[in-house]
Amino acid sequence: MDNIEIRFKLNVGQDGIDNYPLNPLFRAFQVLMKDGRPHQGHALCFYSGEERDLQNVSSFRWIGIFVLSADKRIIFFPGFSQALTWIKTTINRKTFARMSFNLDHISLEPIRQSWHFTTANSTNHKSGGQAGDLGQGRLSWFGLSVVTENILRQVFSTTVAIFPSPPSDSNRRINHLINKQNKAPHHYIYLMNGSKNRFKKGFLHFNFTAIPHKASNYKGPVWLIPDGSPSLSQPFPKFIPNFQKALHRIPFFGGYDIQISCMWLPGELSVPCVWTTH
Repeated sequence: MDNIEIRFKLNVGQDGIDNYPLNPLFRAFQVLMKDGRPHQGHALCFYSGEERDLQNVSSFRWIGIFVLSADKRIIFFPGFSQALTWIKTTINRKTFARMSFNLDHISLEPIRQSWHFTTANSTNHKSGGQAGDLGQGRLSWFGLSVVTENILRQVFSTTVAIFPSPPSDSNRRINHLINKQNKAPHHYIYLMNGSKNRFKKGFLHFNFTAIPHKASNYKGPVWLIPDGSPSLSQPFPKFIPNFQKALHRIPFFGGYDIQISCMWLPGELSVPCVWTTH
């Protein structure tokens, strides 16, 4: 077997090298590089803080990588700074026992009606819920709330991924990845200026929507915030005056773009992250 080492040079991030085996670039491309299965396209997403922080590229953090698989699944590889090893589900305010689950990625099915969580190498799946209909073919995918921005992985200017590959197929795999990377959009997600100063205690929230290329941006009111979650320190307010949200649309493939709506919400979380769905 060959060992293929790929060094991704990014135009953002702290000086240094990220060679941690579970970095999002390694996880997103191991199906191609280890198993030889191509994908149709991908997009890289980073978080900068508030809009005025865009110039401070050394502080950027990963949101994650979107991949359109050969079978037309939209797959999201989140970029967390720590491994997520368990899931606890709440449905209609009833909370079920915590279960072990080493999260690797989440997938929106080709029929675009449901999505699920998946462990590495697809050894285990757990239903995430339904993709809600928002009109114009737009799909409400999921909400992701994090206890602190530090849960998102620090970006380094160089990220290394090493894969085993049979010598007879190494060149094809490398050339495929280079071709897709050259076409991949890089997107920078940020909060509106002043968002973090609006509440004494707050947390970061992203809302993910899949939007057909010709459809308009989604502007609410469904943001899949963790209202009613037992992981909230206090009940979520019924109304937030002048609710601030930054809408970011990521050009993607397979007929859809990805919209990430970024907002700062009042309150505190008692767990690293909360996923909210229909």
